[in-house]
Amino acid sequence: MYINQGRFGKFVTGFLEAEYERRKAEAEKDDDLKLWLMYCHSYSDKSFNDWKRDALKSASDTRKKTKDDELTDDGIQAIVNELFPS
Repeated sequence: MYINQGRFGKFVTGFLEAEYERRKAEAEKDDDLKLWLMYCHSYSDKSFNDWKRDALKSASDTRKKTKDDELTDDGIQAIVNELFPS
């Protein structure tokens, strides 16, 4: 029916988008479960939502600081010296 109406591409696109959304929701659920387990083991006095916001913010800040394209020659040399002390 879709092929006869010339809408097969739209059908496939809709199917792929639905599969992408399903996988994305599954990954987010898995991430939330991992964060919940980390929260339970942290013995934090904060609520889960406050702890999660702070944890994700600090992880984001760490990622920003460790981008390879932001390393200078001195920074690279310091890393090499730390890994391979003379």
